[in-house]
Amino acid sequence: PFVILAGISGTGKTRLVKLFAEAIGATSSNGRFKLVPVRPDWSDSTDLFGHLDLNGNFVPGAIIDFVKKAELDNGHPYFLCLDEMNLARAEHYFAQFISVLEKEDRPVIRLYNPSLENRLYNGNKYPAEITVGKNILFAGTVNVDESTYHFSDKILDRANVLTLCQRKFQEWKKRDGAPYPPVIEIGRGEFCGFCGTGGLTDRELALLDDLNEAFRSSGVPCGIGFRVARQMGDYLGNIPGGYDFDREEGLDYQMVQRVLTKLRGSARQLESLISLSDKGELGGKLIDILNAYKDLSDFEKAGKALAAKAQELKLYDYTI
Repeated sequence: PFVILAGISGTGKTRLVKLFAEAIGATSSNGRFKLVPVRPDWSDSTDLFGHLDLNGNFVPGAIIDFVKKAELDNGHPYFLCLDEMNLARAEHYFAQFISVLEKEDRPVIRLYNPSLENRLYNGNKYPAEITVGKNILFAGTVNVDESTYHFSDKILDRANVLTLCQRKFQEWKKRDGAPYPPVIEIGRGEFCGFCGTGGLTDRELALLDDLNEAFRSSGVPCGIGFRVARQMGDYLGNIPGGYDFDREEGLDYQMVQRVLTKLRGSARQLESLISLSDKGELGGKLIDILNAYKDLSDFEKAGKALAAKAQELKLYDYTI
């Protein structure tokens, strides 16, 4: 339901979101793509949703007019991007909104008390409740540095976190100036036709159960919930054929994006889960579990992510 692109500043996170939106026909010029820069002073959801002023008017927030337009034009895909969303605490301004996205039957944003709707001067234009259409896609970008906040499990449980790495400058030079393929605008029905459902195999579920048991026995306050398991199954079920990317690699990426992002704490908390010897050898319960499920994936990405966290623990006695 929500994708977060993370990485150092300048790796092209916002540009990538914009290019993806353009690929499905959602651009700024046709009003179906909106980039919302997050401000450091956002402390609650009114900056996104809006508020009532003293004159009896509703003052819309940063996304309301866009969401209303998408609701009326549900035949086309829309794309909303929150840029640098961890400049403020996402749990303060975004938690209510991400809870709305989970309501599969009728995701509704409540702007104000419905009993006030007939008393407002612009109540007809801005009703008390508006529906978040299934035709809206959401993404966020975050910079990983000392000036930003880190996400709580409430956010991480509901998002795929993709960490982008900078490519070599020589590769960038070769690609720069190359023509882009033509963009063919598609409708919401065609886009939804790309998306299917999936599920995890018994063996994959056993892997998640073993990981949860390792978390519980170690006393680490994190785990894999039903929501995450279901969305991991949907991710794996939507891997298209004909590309150099299969289910085994997809499971490896999902381990990094959905499970290991929540693994954080002090060295004392995590010492039984991950460790790094003086010789640089990686060990711990999590490595043992991944090795036991090598038939599912080589878990190369997950191993590198665990090695990076183990190195942080060794150097700083803490990992985030």
